[in-house]
Amino acid sequence: PGVTLADADTHRGRAAGFEAASVALRSHRRLTDAVDMLRRLMHRLELRGDETIYPANWREGYLRAVDDAVCTIERTLASEQFDAARERRVVLLDQDFIV
Repeated sequence: PGVTLADADTHRGRAAGFEAASVALRSHRRLTDAVDMLRRLMHRLELRGDETIYPANWREGYLRAVDDAVCTIERTLASEQFDAARERRVVLLDQDFIV
């Protein structure tokens, strides 16, 4: 009671958007490259708008899913603050303790 389900096109669009995010993550070595790919996909779909064969609800679901994925990846990148030199420092510290 009180819960309404989105229509099937919205669900299909969201599924396609999450699949696109999955492919982007598997096919790119760096997360920033995956984000760039997803943003390009979103931009193309937004530019074409009504010219596409996809219903508006499908596009809305797709764009929402891809945007969710991009936000999640960006939060992950921001929280990790990658430090390339850290790996070398850890190895050097380990070697110092072995000697």
